[in-house]
Amino acid sequence: EVSYCKRLKNLVSSSTAKNLVCLVKLRIDGCRLMTEIISIEGDVEEDEVVFSRLKWLSLECVDSLKSFCFGNCTLKFPSLEDLFVIDCPKMMIFSLGILSKP
Repeated sequence: EVSYCKRLKNLVSSSTAKNLVCLVKLRIDGCRLMTEIISIEGDVEEDEVVFSRLKWLSLECVDSLKSFCFGNCTLKFPSLEDLFVIDCPKMMIFSLGILSKP
C-alpha cells in the first residue's frame, strides 16, 4: 500500500517491477503528483512486466496519473481478479503497450 506520498512521481522502474513476483495486492491512494506507476528506463524500446500473483489492484485519488505505464511495455496480469480506478481524472490510457489480463 502506498498512501499520500506527496512528491512521488512514479512507483517503480520496469526492472524493479519485474522483481515483484510475490505481490498479491497493490493499493495506491492519494499520491497526487504521481504520473505513472511503472516508469521505463533509458532507451529501452520494448519491455515486459508480469505480475503473476497480483489479484487486486486499486488506484484511488491519484490526480496526476496519466497511465499505469506510459512506455512501450507489455503488462501481464494472469491472476488479476479486481481492478479499481477511482478519481484519477487525468488517466487517459492504462498502458501504451500490450495488455494481457484474464
